Amino acid sequence: MQRPLRQQVFERVRAAGTASRSAVAKDLGLSPATVGALVGDLAQAGLLEEVETPREAGRGRPAVALAVRGQAHAVVGMKIGDREATAVLADFA
Repeated sequence: MQRPLRQQVFERVRAAGTASRSAVAKDLGLSPATVGALVGDLAQAGLLEEVETPREAGRGRPAVALAVRGQAHAVVGMKIGDREATAVLADFA
């Protein structure tokens, strides 16, 4: 069973670190309009954000990079054993 498109877009940005809408659309075989709408939903939910990247000299509108918003959630992992306990705290990114 295929994952929902919103999840696919999120996972593509997360795996890349940063990615433009056009790169996500190309990688997933989706239209730019579809990716734009899905990114809008994810940004409104606080999961993705636009980040600044160095602008390359060239023509046309510069691509805007997207990244997972690390402050959106925290992830905690714990291992409790007989002799010791270990915990890890990481941000969402």
